[in-house]
Amino acid sequence: LFLARPPAHVLATNAAGLDFVSLLVGPERCAAVPAEAFGYSRLSGQEDGPWGTLPRLASFSGEHVLALAPDLVLAHRWQSAETLAAIAAAGVPVLVLDVPESWEAVLDTLELVGALLDERERAQELLLELEARRTALVNRSARFDGQRGLCYTNLGAGGWVAGARTTGDVLLTLAGLTNAAAASGITGDAPAEKERLFALAPDVIVVGRPDRSESAPPSAEFLLGDPALAALPAVKERRIVALSPQLFTTASPELLRGAEVLVDELLALEER
Repeated sequence: LFLARPPAHVLATNAAGLDFVSLLVGPERCAAVPAEAFGYSRLSGQEDGPWGTLPRLASFSGEHVLALAPDLVLAHRWQSAETLAAIAAAGVPVLVLDVPESWEAVLDTLELVGALLDERERAQELLLELEARRTALVNRSARFDGQRGLCYTNLGAGGWVAGARTTGDVLLTLAGLTNAAAASGITGDAPAEKERLFALAPDVIVVGRPDRSESAPPSAEFLLGDPALAALPAVKERRIVALSPQLFTTASPELLRGAEVLVDELLALEER
């Protein structure tokens, strides 16, 4: 992607893209923020700050995006290809990101976005900070080496686990845990009936807390409320860690913060 000049009105069309952008530049260089910005991004809870004064992208449609007059759009490949094509056809540069399958991919994306925004120096500073935090986390999480973790989601329509090549796998690996699903040969997100949970035998299960718009019970309640799962060691021993939505569902450098919180929770569980 070639840009004639550094963009001054960037539009990240989802929370993960906003994480990358907001690490590198301030709100003055952004055209708007996605509707989910303050629930699913690193800006969660900052509605009353400078970022909260920006317009909201109501939905990911060509009409709504173009109305904001961005000079660079950041999107992810899972978003509508038709909408992405319409934006590009209107002459707006579009950077389409892949969902990262490794921590290295997250860092590569940060460096790429930094270059496009002409914030290379800031990007390099962030890369050094992230590497220092990751090294510190490796030391703190060493005691969990060999323990099996599992990222699990169930909002009422059945359970799912995150296997290899998922952001859940990146999260668990950063926290020093073996991803039980990946170790069993699962790639991507896969259905997880009760028999599969027992076969995976995780030492700890990581779930997301429900966001403010969800009325269904959180995943942890399904695990703890099902008598058939009472004998599952992670359930029996209450080794279930719930992360906030912006950490559990992210595809950005915030995965490291999620891993840091996970390790904090695991250490607290050891002290019970």
